[in-house]
Amino acid sequence: GLFADNVARDDRKRFWRAVRTVNADAYARRLQLIRELDVESRLSEIQTPTLFIAGEKDLLIASALEARTMAARMPNARVTVVKGAGHACLMGSRVRLDELLAS
Repeated sequence: GLFADNVARDDRKRFWRAVRTVNADAYARRLQLIRELDVESRLSEIQTPTLFIAGEKDLLIASALEARTMAARMPNARVTVVKGAGHACLMGSRVRLDELLAS
């Protein structure tokens, strides 16, 4: 989460400020759409090089498992699992996105 991933205090504040602006009904509808959207059967059609980044200790979803499952169906996908990181690993100082993309 935000603490486990070394997200700076000001960034946590900005995050929570942004979250509070989202209407609860709209957020619930967004989650429903995500649940209903089934793209698994079409993953093999994605030819674009794709990098999945997952936190090893993601408590929100099994992101490492999901990333590996999706990447296995895509011809040009790879997975990076960030050791010790949670769901917000890209918000903190643990991950250098530029370095992951360059590798």
